[in-house]
Amino acid sequence: MIEDSMKPKYLMMFLIGLLGLCLYLFYMIYSGAKENAITELNKMQRIHAGQAQRGIEFFFNDLMTYLTKISRSDHIIRLDEQGKNELDFSLNLYPEIITSIGRMDATGRIVFTTPHNTSLLGQDISGQSHVKKILETHQPVISDVFDAVQGYRAIALHVPVFRADEFLGTIGVLINFSAIPERFLQDIRLGETGYAWMAGKDGIEIYCPVPGHTGKSVFENSRDFPGMISMANRMKAGEEGVAHYLFSPDKDGRRKPEKYHAVYLPVTIIDSFWTIVVVSSEDEVLASLISLKNKLILVVCLLLFVSSLFSYSGMKARAIVREAAKREKSKRRLRKAN
Repeated sequence: MIEDSMKPKYLMMFLIGLLGLCLYLFYMIYSGAKENAITELNKMQRIHAGQAQRGIEFFFNDLMTYLTKISRSDHIIRLDEQGKNELDFSLNLYPEIITSIGRMDATGRIVFTTPHNTSLLGQDISGQSHVKKILETHQPVISDVFDAVQGYRAIALHVPVFRADEFLGTIGVLINFSAIPERFLQDIRLGETGYAWMAGKDGIEIYCPVPGHTGKSVFENSRDFPGMISMANRMKAGEEGVAHYLFSPDKDGRRKPEKYHAVYLPVTIIDSFWTIVVVSSEDEVLASLISLKNKLILVVCLLLFVSSLFSYSGMKARAIVREAAKREKSKRRLRKAN
């Protein structure tokens, strides 16, 4: 009797063990598929970031080659009428990107600018950090996003102008800080939620499709998301890598933060760098695994149903056998009593 009472317990333990095994296998298969999906996502993100990186670096190398070439022109050096015409012509090379071009003298004063604005002539811009640097080093320099004297935020690129070994000043161009990233980044789309953004080495978001982010610091835009700040610190150090973080583009807090996966990659520009980030929502990545998840759940449920059915049938059969044995035993007792 004790042995018979223990069998259901063993059976229950078996079912619990089987359930545990099924759940473990479900977890391992699903986790492996999720990890592979994220790995493949990171590969695609890195491909897109790398293409944008090469495009932006090529653009700046091309612009630098052109500016360096015209900086050696006698007309630019003397800044005669033909030199001024050359600068006017240069403004139209990239009209959607270059907003202003001009000459600065060796002391940091503007001596010519186009579009023409006489109120800017003679202004001392030597206090700007990038101008201060080129006055000291006489080497090409690019700024972070700053407030230009023209009255708008921009990025400045300066190349030195020499007569023989004498430093005479610079050719400086102001660049629409969102035009270049828009040209190379705005078409990057991974699914419905994947996009690209870019920040300068100081953390200013040069381009971002999230409303209100462009032109502001990533440390301000993402101050409520520690994972994002951690990635931004690594970006600021010029590192590259992968990251995941919680983030919500809704500043009103009406949307729950989502988990994002990102690849970030620095872009070398003159004496500085920017960082490209390509991100995608984890929810969208896992959406592709819903079919696998549903199939795994179905298999687990089917295994448990079949196991339960066999166990129930076995217990019922054992009960019938025990009942028959009891009846036979009772009959033998009756026969002996008679």
